[in-house]
Amino acid sequence: MSNLVFKAFNSETGLWEDKSIHNPDLISHAGAKASIYQAGHVQLTSALDSESEVLAPTAKALKTVFDSVGVHVNEKDIHLTQTQIDTINLVPTLQAEIKALQAEVQALKGQTPTE
Repeated sequence: MSNLVFKAFNSETGLWEDKSIHNPDLISHAGAKASIYQAGHVQLTSALDSESEVLAPTAKALKTVFDSVGVHVNEKDIHLTQTQIDTINLVPTLQAEIKALQAEVQALKGQTPTE
């Protein structure tokens, strides 16, 4: 069985040390690029306009996006603006209205509403 070997920082000694993993599930994708369809390694990006499904955002990119929409993330909770809270609170009402409209459309077509 092959091992996946990597460097890990030892905070007690302050040195980088060789480590290895013997888990075949982790080793099986060692050379593979990750995607939404496959486990593997990801490349990080700080791009804010990427539509890639093979790149992962950095913490800096996420913070920039959260800051731009008024979501403030800290260690304990997420603070939303009042507009965001109002929008979230509207979701059940909108879902009920959509269901009622779908029932009306089906009634006009002579069909029985479906869930």
